[in-house]
Amino acid sequence: MRKHTLIFVALLAVLAPANAFAQSPATEGNLSVAPFVGAILDTSEDWLLLGGEARLKLADRPFEVNPRLTFNPYEGGSMVQLDVNLLHNYALAGDSRFRPYVGIGGAFNRYSFDDFSESAVGLNLVSG
Repeated sequence: MRKHTLIFVALLAVLAPANAFAQSPATEGNLSVAPFVGAILDTSEDWLLLGGEARLKLADRPFEVNPRLTFNPYEGGSMVQLDVNLLHNYALAGDSRFRPYVGIGGAFNRYSFDDFSESAVGLNLVSG
């Protein structure tokens, strides 16, 4: 378990600088990919979240497909979540890096512990 966590953190450390070279909205392509580090705020143990996500624009429409992979290492186990969301972007007046969105999608969670594992599916409602 600890070996997988260390490999994931090392991979994240190598990929994280790629986000610093993000393109401006005027020159953006159809695909963007970025790693992320997060936290679960309702627990003092096992709070770390690691992962990556992509955004794929759908032609000239204000929609994007947003696949996302999240890894949460636990003491004695882990959780892996795979999401696929459809996002609707809202245009702002002027040239801005801020892009508000709302979306809906699905999730697949896999919980693995020392003595058992469990899977679950869910519905995502997202905004940002």
